[in-house]
Amino acid sequence: MIVVSSGPEWPNVVTAIGTVAVAVAAVGIAIWSDCRTSIRIKGERERSDKIIEAEHARADQQLADERTLADRRLAEQLAHSDAQLAGERAAADARLRDELEHADTRLQEQRELAKQQEQLAEAWSVQVVGARIPPGENVISTADNPSERPMVLIVNRGRYTITRLEARFADGSGFTGSAQPQPFRDFANLPHELVHDVQGVIGDVYLGVLMPGGAIRIIGDAMQTGYLRTIYPVVRWTDRWGTWWEHKQGNVRPINEDQPWKP
Repeated sequence: MIVVSSGPEWPNVVTAIGTVAVAVAAVGIAIWSDCRTSIRIKGERERSDKIIEAEHARADQQLADERTLADRRLAEQLAHSDAQLAGERAAADARLRDELEHADTRLQEQRELAKQQEQLAEAWSVQVVGARIPPGENVISTADNPSERPMVLIVNRGRYTITRLEARFADGSGFTGSAQPQPFRDFANLPHELVHDVQGVIGDVYLGVLMPGGAIRIIGDAMQTGYLRTIYPVVRWTDRWGTWWEHKQGNVRPINEDQPWKP
């Protein structure tokens, strides 16, 4: 059996117990407060980690989106640049092609003009001279009724051979008689040992061909001299380019191959 003393020691015991209890309570409160603080800090850390992780994820996604957008813009700019460059190249090629075609056209026009000028100069280099000669032995010619024959002398003073040479004698209303070619053969300038036994010429089929420096005369039928005052020659030939030319009454002009003869 415990006997409680009611002496003077009891208040001290109670006081000691209360002090210890208060100390224990304070320590418990401190421990509880520390635990709560630790729990709260841990929660804050976890929440902060989640926030930071979310921010990192959002930043990574934003960066990835920006990179994707930047790549798309760059691809679009490159495609636009390529298309623009291709368009500029095509336009430059078209301009160059047009310039070359224009230059070719101008060159062709200049060549054609130069050819026409050369053709005209060559045509005017064919000298045509109308004249009259005696009527010949088989024609009766008297002082009261003289007769002569029309003649045209054609000299090629150009640089190229002319072909298909023809002549007719006109009186203003039509053509008269025949016209016989008589080419000149310059045997006098050849060595004597080469031509001393020459009796004539060959190649009548080439009478319509007149080389540079060559000459030919075409003689018409005999007629009264007074009538010859109205006679003039009409001469035609083709040049080296195949163009037909006609000389009539001092004028030279190009004509069509099938163009009818007109006085």
